[in-house]
Amino acid sequence: MLNYWAIVLLIILWPHALWGLEIDNDVTANTTWGPGDSPVHVNKADFAVAEGATLTIEAGVTVKISSGVTVEGTLDVNGTAGSHVTFTELNAGAGWSHLKFQRAAVTQNNTLEYADIEKLNYIYLSEQKVDFDHCSFVLASSNIWYGLAAYGGLYKPHADIGLTIANSTFIMNSTYDGGGSGKIAGLILDGLDTTISGSSFSLTAAGYVAEVSGLYLYESNTGAYATTVSGSTVDVAASHADVGTVEGVYYKDATGAFQDNTVTVSGPGSIYGIRKERGSDQLSGNTVTLSTTGEGGYGYLYGIYYPSTAAACNDLVVDNRVRLSTNAEYRYLYGIYTQTGMARANRVIASHSGPSGALVGIEQRYYEGCLENNSLSLTGAGGPAVQGIAVSTHYNASSVVTIKNNIISADGASGLVWHLSRAGQCRLRAQHL
Repeated sequence: MLNYWAIVLLIILWPHALWGLEIDNDVTANTTWGPGDSPVHVNKADFAVAEGATLTIEAGVTVKISSGVTVEGTLDVNGTAGSHVTFTELNAGAGWSHLKFQRAAVTQNNTLEYADIEKLNYIYLSEQKVDFDHCSFVLASSNIWYGLAAYGGLYKPHADIGLTIANSTFIMNSTYDGGGSGKIAGLILDGLDTTISGSSFSLTAAGYVAEVSGLYLYESNTGAYATTVSGSTVDVAASHADVGTVEGVYYKDATGAFQDNTVTVSGPGSIYGIRKERGSDQLSGNTVTLSTTGEGGYGYLYGIYYPSTAAACNDLVVDNRVRLSTNAEYRYLYGIYTQTGMARANRVIASHSGPSGALVGIEQRYYEGCLENNSLSLTGAGGPAVQGIAVSTHYNASSVVTIKNNIISADGASGLVWHLSRAGQCRLRAQHL
């Protein structure tokens, strides 16, 4: 009898203790959800944390969401190592749409620590400041081309906005299909200074698109920005046989160093491990592994592709480990491609057993460069041309390419140690090859 009345009293005084807290309206004033409210059922479609309000979620709380969450105020998630906060779907099998951090008049500092976010379609940031620390994300997307997108916008100083991802895990399984056009990206940044450390990104793309990128960093109308990535892993796999290009990391416009990371990429066409189009930031201490899927088609494989024109002989590509392999025909493999700067102390191991194509340890072209203390091991068991170091087209006759203290093992159809294309248009200085 006492137990009965105790339960009745509990229901009267704390009605959501047995079945959780029901949320049917937006948060418009400072609000805290604690362990006694869990599980929190967010029934309202496109639930919002209004500008000027802070929603604090304490350790151990589970939040079940029917549709999506939009934050214009502040979201403060305080999980701990022993008691995470969980965000998941409200309706079994339905997933939930989005987690958005939208631009407001005053930029807020949003923090999510030890949060597990699952069965979500996508995350979007617009001119806000968000820190993810010890978070895990499991995203399943069929109708949108990215997992997490961050936009710097036109109205906020870079010092007031930004994204930090530390010690976190992103897993995206995408079935988005563009019918052969468009792209799929796990993380896309546009004009928002970002720091990523100690985190992992895994993207599996099954749809037919032109391009697949694990991390895609570009600039629309937002202005210059920097993204630094360190101590992280990026794993990208594209399975559709007609995908044109697959990239682990693509610095299309952003600057910033990329150091001590592991990048693994597989796909059917052209593949880039680290693709960096601009700047003079160092790529160092990275491990890159590329492999092809399928045997048809045509494509290029670049472990590191860095056509910088601003670095002179400063350290640019340093102490990286690159491994490439294919058995497909019409594949052209390059361990490292540079246009200027120093490539130093890198290790390239590559094998090409296809009937045609090319295999090159390091290619340097167009401008002055320094290739020093690199180790290249190349095996072309089929019919590809094999070149340890290829110094290609140079337009300036005064350019000097220094090749010094490299170790090269090159077996295959041609077995060339280096190949000069239009060699009269540059000067080659080789020492202790």
